Amino acid sequence: RALRAGYNRGMKGRPGYVTGLFDKVYTGTRSDVKRAVDARTVGRMIRMSGCPDESASAKAVDWFVLMFMLRGIPFVDLAHLRRSNLDKGVLTYCRHKTGQEVSISVPREAMEIINRRMVENCHPSYLLPILGQPRTRKRHTKKALTPYQEYQYALRNLNRRLERVSVDLRLGGRLSSYTARHTWATIAFHQETPVGVISRGLGHSSVKVTETYLKPFGDREVDRTNRKILNYVLNAV
Repeated sequence: RALRAGYNRGMKGRPGYVTGLFDKVYTGTRSDVKRAVDARTVGRMIRMSGCPDESASAKAVDWFVLMFMLRGIPFVDLAHLRRSNLDKGVLTYCRHKTGQEVSISVPREAMEIINRRMVENCHPSYLLPILGQPRTRKRHTKKALTPYQEYQYALRNLNRRLERVSVDLRLGGRLSSYTARHTWATIAFHQETPVGVISRGLGHSSVKVTETYLKPFGDREVDRTNRKILNYVLNAV
């Protein structure tokens, strides 16, 4: 889907652009894969993020918590945030995947993490110490990583650290960069937040994408409603 979005954004209206190039390619999201964790787990991670720990795992927890607190912001967008994107407590940026502008009023708890991590940031433009740091060099060569390689390196490290955290917390499931986003959407749904609001919060280009996130939970709600109807009818006999 990212390839399709990039192709359409970069090639549309230019010579050689093929309309519907990806029409026969499945780019949907499987709704049967559990990617969310419960509110208690998120609460535990938020408490962990407040500990004065400079380890790589502690940073991974901070990035996870920030992604959740910032309305499920994707890691690619979190990593590429610029200092100029933050103004008077409001983050305004364009999503890498869709180019859609998103504006977020940063919660106080999230701002505390940002301020704490900004102190160790060596890059003059990036908001957080994820990209553009001195450590981002290949071990087997003196050549610096390309921006894409650097991001992929950071993403792999994050997922590896989060997997360790999930083992330490005995979650019974694997944490990943996607988990924070899906968890935000899932908890919002269970708080009876309208799907349209959840969609806007996630920066989705269409409510249909959000419905894919929430489909398994929607099915269970319908099943519970069906049970209530049957109980009502049976008790009326």
